[in-house]
Amino acid sequence: MVVPLDQLVRHAVVPGKLPEIVVTDARLAEVRLLTGFLDLARGFGDDALSPLGRSVTQDIGIQLLAGAMGAARAADAGEHSNVVLAAARRFIAEQLDDPNLAPAVIAQGVHLSVRSLHRAFEDADGSVMVYVRRQRLRRARIDLMAPGERVADVAARWRFSDTSHFIRHFKAAYGITPTAFIKERRRLGGGAAANGAGSDRRSLAE
Repeated sequence: MVVPLDQLVRHAVVPGKLPEIVVTDARLAEVRLLTGFLDLARGFGDDALSPLGRSVTQDIGIQLLAGAMGAARAADAGEHSNVVLAAARRFIAEQLDDPNLAPAVIAQGVHLSVRSLHRAFEDADGSVMVYVRRQRLRRARIDLMAPGERVADVAARWRFSDTSHFIRHFKAAYGITPTAFIKERRRLGGGAAANGAGSDRRSLAE
């Protein structure tokens, strides 16, 4: 296809400088529409269409091409977002007990802008710090299964600002206060607690 650049830019789904080459998945619906249209258009000779028909056909072709390019970029962006998310989650797991762990620190650790980091977490986890808190609560819950652990010590270890703050978030996440959770584990016995801890550690690894 030979396409006037100004018309393609006008129809482009994703604005900005156009890439020199676009590689995309032929299974994307927008790409299938474009290739189907081109296959159909090849069946007409130069004189088969009126001047109006040629103009309309050209316009449709450009719009379909712009749509296919936009779909390709969106697919690439989604794949990039998944890679970013995985890298950020690994960094968070390694630095979970760092009192200075914050979006700016995480972004720097995975070589991203803070804005890109927030965007990557928006759909999957709500926000970066919601994900961090959830992981800290999971680690705190595992620690509370160990004999002799105190709620205040666990709260401080996993960087909750104070014990009441920890208790509130723990109950919201697990439907029980940390103290009640400890009592419940004791009631179930040491063997059940050990099995539960192993189960949680496996889920963390996954």
